Amino acid sequence: MNGSREPGRDASGVVSTIGPGLRVIGDCITDGTIRIDGRVEGGIKAAEVIVERGGSVKGDIQTRDLIVAGEVVGNIAAAGRAELQASGQVQGDILSPRIKIEEGGQIDGRLHMGTEAKRQGPGT
Repeated sequence: MNGSREPGRDASGVVSTIGPGLRVIGDCITDGTIRIDGRVEGGIKAAEVIVERGGSVKGDIQTRDLIVAGEVVGNIAAAGRAELQASGQVQGDILSPRIKIEEGGQIDGRLHMGTEAKRQGPGT
């Protein structure tokens, strides 16, 4: 089928990229992974979110796994794991059962972790 999407196709392995110089205004939703090298002004809901160095998000993020090397201004709910790399900056609360913060990573907000964070997870 030329260019048409197969019915019932699993999108969990798909990686969507917001490239450098691209600015998206509005919410981004995917069953797969979203990699942000540009700017997103809106919420993100995805299986995995990667905010690269130079990338930025102004909005809340709901995900299973998260890596931040860029900047996030908004609250984060990661049902699995959240990682803040040395160049990463977050202005907002992080809710996740597992959190890794490298030396140099910056958070201006609250951290909520443990079993309560896992129960609350994204979308609650």
